[in-house]
Amino acid sequence: MEKITSDAETPPERISQLVSASNLTYWEALWNAAKQTKQVMVLRRHGSPIDIIAENGRQWIKVSTITEKRLLMEMAKQGWDWPASDEDSDDDLFGSNYARTDDHIDISLVKMAVALRDLAKQNRVRYKHPEVHFILTRISSGNENIDIILNHIRATGAVVHTAEQLKLAPPVEDVLDDLVIDEFKFFSATINIDCTLLLALVSDISHGQVKEEPWFNRNVRNQIQIEEKEQLMPKSLWPAMRDHSLVCTKLAAQRMREIVDTIGTPTERERARLIMGDDINKSPEKLLEEFRSLSVHDVPKVWKLPVKIVDEGSVDLGSPTTFQENVISELSDINRSVFLYGWLSGCTTITSNRVAAKAIEKAVEEYRTTEEDEGPDVWICPTARSLVAKEKDRKDPQPLNEEK
Repeated sequence: MEKITSDAETPPERISQLVSASNLTYWEALWNAAKQTKQVMVLRRHGSPIDIIAENGRQWIKVSTITEKRLLMEMAKQGWDWPASDEDSDDDLFGSNYARTDDHIDISLVKMAVALRDLAKQNRVRYKHPEVHFILTRISSGNENIDIILNHIRATGAVVHTAEQLKLAPPVEDVLDDLVIDEFKFFSATINIDCTLLLALVSDISHGQVKEEPWFNRNVRNQIQIEEKEQLMPKSLWPAMRDHSLVCTKLAAQRMREIVDTIGTPTERERARLIMGDDINKSPEKLLEEFRSLSVHDVPKVWKLPVKIVDEGSVDLGSPTTFQENVISELSDINRSVFLYGWLSGCTTITSNRVAAKAIEKAVEEYRTTEEDEGPDVWICPTARSLVAKEKDRKDPQPLNEEK
């Protein structure tokens, strides 16, 4: 573009033709739309019918720069009925056109709306289908013939934004923070930690204090290699926990302590004592200070220790509904304890137990009776951590993150 406009010999008409051919209008519309969304995950992926995926996956946006003239020509080509005069009734105008179902309308915008509706029905993000939006930068409402198509698009469930509704996009520097994905944005004020991540918090592997030994099994060896690249605590767990209050269920704490007491190293046992606040005389600041000496990473000052143990049996959270009972019915005792407490209390539950989390998602789909039915708010940590044990103590039970 800079080369075109800087060439003094290029006539204005030719510049206009080149700009039109470059699809610049579309790219400007796409970027303007993106700047008015939040948490953009995808921006014009090749081969995808979706131009923008925003709101951490919950909003799908299609941007179109088709003109009203082109749309009317497309309608005429497909044999749409037009009113003969201003006196034609609404029935004359809309009858035969609206008799066509959206699935059988051979108009590009409607076909795209149907395709996106069907695709959205196959996907859920946080238990909800994505919401489809159409941004039509060169089409306005008010033309009765154009409105026929707009209403067909709306009939698929899509939200339609026409030209007169669009706002000027703000400067990118004003919205850059909003565009960045923050997967922790919707976490509850209090976070419920399951046993898999309690173990990750105390594991020597998570804190860079492991010298590889011959008796380590393949799982532990792989975790050590992954830790060298990904650094679980500073890149995943501390950002997830931030300054949130932290809780765990009584059963989760008991299971963690059983494992730590059985195979944990001295440093893992000490970390367990610190995060659970075994010494009630130590302040949160003192717990953090001592924890720092047991990690190669910079421990955030805002990290809230200790983790509070809640006895879900003695907390009045109300009785679970039949739907909730059905969803958790096939989980193990400890996972029922963890996920039901998070669900009833409204807390985000964080876990590396992908098997249990996926089982919950599947059960929600199986037992839901309305679109409003949702499961517990769960964040799945991308990687798990085991404890490191001396050779004589090394046991290899089924990993907790593989237990349903």
